[in-house]
Amino acid sequence: MPIKRYKTLDINNGVDIEFDWGRAGGNLPKSPMHSIASYLAMFAPALPEYFINLYSKKGDLVMDPFSGRGTTGLRSREMKRDFVGSDLNPYSLVLSRSKFDQYKKNDLLKRINELEVNYKNWEIENRFISRPIMYSEMKIYYHVKTLKKIIFIRETLGRGWRNVDNIDNAILAFSMGIMHGPTRNDGSSMYFSLDMSNTISMSPEYVRKYAIEHNLPLKEVNVFEKIKDRINSKYDEILEDEFNYNLKEHDSTLQNDAVQGNSVDLVVTSPPYLSIVNYTNSNWLKLWLLGYERKNLKRDIKLSDSLKFDEYIVFITSLLNSLENKVKIGGKVCLIVGDVYNRRLIEEVWETIRHNVNYRFVEIYYDHGYSQKKKVLNTMNNRKGKATMIEKVLVVERIKN
Repeated sequence: MPIKRYKTLDINNGVDIEFDWGRAGGNLPKSPMHSIASYLAMFAPALPEYFINLYSKKGDLVMDPFSGRGTTGLRSREMKRDFVGSDLNPYSLVLSRSKFDQYKKNDLLKRINELEVNYKNWEIENRFISRPIMYSEMKIYYHVKTLKKIIFIRETLGRGWRNVDNIDNAILAFSMGIMHGPTRNDGSSMYFSLDMSNTISMSPEYVRKYAIEHNLPLKEVNVFEKIKDRINSKYDEILEDEFNYNLKEHDSTLQNDAVQGNSVDLVVTSPPYLSIVNYTNSNWLKLWLLGYERKNLKRDIKLSDSLKFDEYIVFITSLLNSLENKVKIGGKVCLIVGDVYNRRLIEEVWETIRHNVNYRFVEIYYDHGYSQKKKVLNTMNNRKGKATMIEKVLVVERIKN
């Protein structure tokens, strides 16, 4: 049956909600922790808030198998729900965990003071970093004295990101959020780098050329003080409260053994958009802090972010099938997907897979007021930046086999 005849999925019969999904939207206060770091293709807290409120109640279990920057999980925490999440991107896992863990600001600041003392001895033993041949690519972005401190954090905390405690994980998350970004009009900056985008880790070749053309200086900054400043501006007391969550490094198309069967009340997630966003290359400087090298990202971190349509169909089908035994009968799955290159992607996907999954169609929601110009993807090139013109949410309901 052609998609144009499937009236249930016609956008004119969809639900254009009277609820702002943008950054200023939502009915609840937003934790400043939501914005400790940028993330391509991220959605604002108002979006999961809407569906958490609509399809769950306090104490229910919410799931996001593509945790990303942890927006659904943190909103679940704010709305008194339990949470289970997963991702394969180390940047996402560190960032999400920092929003779900329990810790106090004073413990963070105390640990940074301790690291700063330890750095003095480390610096004496690692003077070779100043040599021109060492870390030449990174010296495009950072003053050499700044870079030394960043390397210290990388070697002390970053390379062991899987095994650090909640305090050191949070320090890594706050640090990644200020790895690079723009300079203020007065010449000051909250970031470690020279003046550049805070959303995308631009390539060394591009930044070198741009810096020369615009005479951008490399300024020495006190990395430890910058991290403290970021913590003081973003830390939220909600982090002192206990939160029942489970976060796992996991391929979402496979069964997640950490999630009990028939336990999930609601899934709110945003699967990768075909080949629109390369989540590793766009965050390579942040991933470098965790011990990854730019040239090896494709080998070391395998994400499903470059799929063609037929592959995407298999991917979404596998995702829904992997969720089937975890979601309660009657539980809802909300898939956030944008139209891609003026293609009604989510309609085409559902039309193709609907007979192969144990879910029934509930609705397609969209917020026409959440315009394309508000999207973080606009920082990309013209084609990819304008690839998703409207955000849609396909809602399906788990049914009996």
